[in-house]
Amino acid sequence: MIDDDKERFNTNLEQLMINILEKMEKGKSEFLEKVFITLNGKNIDDILPDEITIKSDKKHELNIGFSNSEELMARNVQIGFIFPTDFIIEKSTGYSIYTDEIKQIVRYNSDYVHGLEHHIYEPVILTPLREGPFVINTFIKGENIKVIRKGLNLKVIK
Repeated sequence: MIDDDKERFNTNLEQLMINILEKMEKGKSEFLEKVFITLNGKNIDDILPDEITIKSDKKHELNIGFSNSEELMARNVQIGFIFPTDFIIEKSTGYSIYTDEIKQIVRYNSDYVHGLEHHIYEPVILTPLREGPFVINTFIKGENIKVIRKGLNLKVIK
């Protein structure tokens, strides 16, 4: 019985190594690359390098989503937006907010997002306190996603 279990383990380990080597030979990565944050229904890559214009001292709702355009499932996904303290961000159960003296990080978490799926999160409701151009840094992280960072240009007008 122990010999059978040992043989099964060795066979499974051998098959796993063969699969890894095949993927390396084909140049396939274990990391997903075609994953995107969406903002107000548009892929953030389609918005960049343009800027989004909003008004100061007025509440705005940013509809946030995540698209996995790969066939494989994205695991332990985290997307986020790094805002300066010049914005009031309303609290929500749909995301967490970390705040320090110079920044506020809004984070969304998903255990998984299936392949070829778009996930819609709860909107961020924010109020800019002053006018000016702002670069809102965004990020995507995951168990099988290398960190992807992009800057979103936000213009706040009166």
